[in-house]
Amino acid sequence: MIIVSSWLDQLGIAMGLWHYHWEVIPFMPANFPWNFSLLPVTVMFLHQYKSGIHPLFKALLFGGFSAFLAEPISQMADLYHPVHWKHTYSFPIYVGLYLLASSIAKKGIDCGKSFQEDSNP
Repeated sequence: MIIVSSWLDQLGIAMGLWHYHWEVIPFMPANFPWNFSLLPVTVMFLHQYKSGIHPLFKALLFGGFSAFLAEPISQMADLYHPVHWKHTYSFPIYVGLYLLASSIAKKGIDCGKSFQEDSNP
């Protein structure tokens, strides 16, 4: 999540689609708090909470929250400035990011199961 969202964010900045006015943390990119904490933690929380809910529903919830609530709030707080970008463009990207992260997490290794197998002879 961190790698893909950071790469896409840097791509958007390089293409002039949006920009950030100031850095939240000195000597760090302005998108650092968003891409390295808020997005991954939200995705992890949604993935673990109510695991029986279909991932597409959670992806739509994540996409809607991120695109239509978090982005406008950061824009009002003067952190994020879209130039040639609309929040509706972000929605399918956030949905896709969630679905990608969810599918990777489901295919991950169950560390607890592996540990139990190794410790029981």
